[in-house]
Amino acid sequence: MQLISVVCDFTWLVHFVKPNERFAVYNKLGVMKHLALAVSLALPNLAYAGASPFVRAELLSNGATLSLQRHDGSKFVAPKFDDQDFFDKPAIASNFSYVGWLALFPDRGASYSQPLYLVILDWSNRVHRFQGKFGMVFGWCFTEDGRSVVYEYSFPHGTTPIAFDMRRIEDGKLLRRFELAPVAPKDDEDAVLQAKTPRWARCAEKNARGQ
Repeated sequence: MQLISVVCDFTWLVHFVKPNERFAVYNKLGVMKHLALAVSLALPNLAYAGASPFVRAELLSNGATLSLQRHDGSKFVAPKFDDQDFFDKPAIASNFSYVGWLALFPDRGASYSQPLYLVILDWSNRVHRFQGKFGMVFGWCFTEDGRSVVYEYSFPHGTTPIAFDMRRIEDGKLLRRFELAPVAPKDDEDAVLQAKTPRWARCAEKNARGQ
């Protein structure tokens, strides 16, 4: 009977109690039910357990190829879009479940390839693509928990607005956005960015400038 009670309470906890309210319920449960609660809280992370984490991302052939390696030793080449010619600025998330890079494309109004998208590959080899409201993506980073990305975008030439988005990788949800009006030619753009970029976006701003 006690086991049946635990199972019933566990089912109720998972399906009817919001995740951020489960700890309030925790203190009202018995020892065996504490175990059920621990399992329910761990469920969102179990999907990552079966995949070997990313440990290496290396640009080859002057950026024409991106070699990826998992902890189990397996190596493979990062996927390309049909007319993509180069990769740039690869990085691995702090939780090792994601690896990302900028995807560059030719013939976009310049004599050199342009970074149109930020691409993230997840633990299950699913591709997530991000882009700005306008222009191209010039810098990016993972958030500290490794579950979201921050990226900077602008037009490649002339006086241009500059913006930063923070998006959750799993579903692409916009979490934060900061837009900066075009900086006057007489002003130092780097100095303006350093002064006005919010803390959460600074890693992307530094990445865009090769810092």
